[in-house]
Amino acid sequence: MRCFIFFFSIILLAACEQKVKHCNCKSDDESLKAYNDVLNELIETRFYNFYLGEEEVGLSAKYTDTAARRKEILKLRNKLFGDSYRFGILYLDTALRPYFSPLSVYKAAANPYSRLFLQVICSFSDQPQSIIDSLNHLQQTYIAADFESCVAMIRNINDIDTTRFSIGRIKLSAICFNRQHNRGILYYEFRCGWLCGKGEVLVIEKTTNCWRIANTMQEWRS
Repeated sequence: MRCFIFFFSIILLAACEQKVKHCNCKSDDESLKAYNDVLNELIETRFYNFYLGEEEVGLSAKYTDTAARRKEILKLRNKLFGDSYRFGILYLDTALRPYFSPLSVYKAAANPYSRLFLQVICSFSDQPQSIIDSLNHLQQTYIAADFESCVAMIRNINDIDTTRFSIGRIKLSAICFNRQHNRGILYYEFRCGWLCGKGEVLVIEKTTNCWRIANTMQEWRS
């Protein structure tokens, strides 16, 4: 009898456990799929949970326990998933391009940032200047309507909608893929206010049918 109760309890707990719902772009365009998969991961894991809207406010104060906070975030995320009526807007900026210095500048510098940057791009390719050129090339192939998200609405930076809350705005560089086309590197900038934002270089990898962020290098943060 005790064994039955024990196993029943395990099954009940498993049934009550929050499961992660995956938003998977099914585009045949591999570059667009990579952008979509990575953008969804950025929104949910690196943009300060702003996509949760008003429900995000006070999470840190309410949940001092990290595990409890993560559980509540997942609950709120699953509640929002697919409910486009409640989506906030992430604005896509395709006007201002990033600027990375030429390879010679990083090689001449002795600071930790330059050494780390060289390490990241050289581990990805034996032609690091081509990586820098790609990071400096702003993504302009796809418009906002090409992007898909299950937790946010993607709009062009000029299409301001005051009826919905703003998550922020993002710009993306071109993606430079390796020869096997299972790894890529790109740069993004996220702006969420005058003194709110970040810029990071991302190394991404394809796992099964999805692209995921494998490594990050922070360029700036405010």
